[in-house]
Amino acid sequence: MRDKILVLHDLDDESLKEISFGEELSEETEFTFFAALPKVAPCRGCFGCWVLTPGKCVINDRGASFTAEMRMHEELIIVSELILGGYSPAIKAVLDRSIGYLIPFIHTKDGKSVHNQRIKKDIYVTAAFYGEASPQETALAERLFSANALNLGARSFKSLFFPSPKEIIFS
Repeated sequence: MRDKILVLHDLDDESLKEISFGEELSEETEFTFFAALPKVAPCRGCFGCWVLTPGKCVINDRGASFTAEMRMHEELIIVSELILGGYSPAIKAVLDRSIGYLIPFIHTKDGKSVHNQRIKKDIYVTAAFYGEASPQETALAERLFSANALNLGARSFKSLFFPSPKEIIFS
């Protein structure tokens, strides 16, 4: 079986070409790239993805397809500029719109409240943040990302930090 990795990123084409996915990933790995820019419409908070069209965002733009892409991949890699201890606005908009991947019911996991999964599957999640950051911003980003990964039902997750996109290496 081929590995299927979905890469959500906020990079331009040139910066995306500079990322190294390392020799560890076999030639059998299938990558799908989802550009957060141009920015998708923000989530309306209407709960349509839970009630009206379960699992699919009701806003009819390219952002609605991200949740379907998540279902078809075993791994999610998020490449985002680190801004004030969090994701870039474009990445956050896509992630907010993917809430239909989950269902509205909540349970406790590892002492934290998380949504139930719509589809029971293992997913591996990695965040690669880039940009100048203070230790406080890095710590905040790690907490935010680990909460997001736990909520997505990630089997495992890791956060990585790089000074710039051209230095991002996955190994």
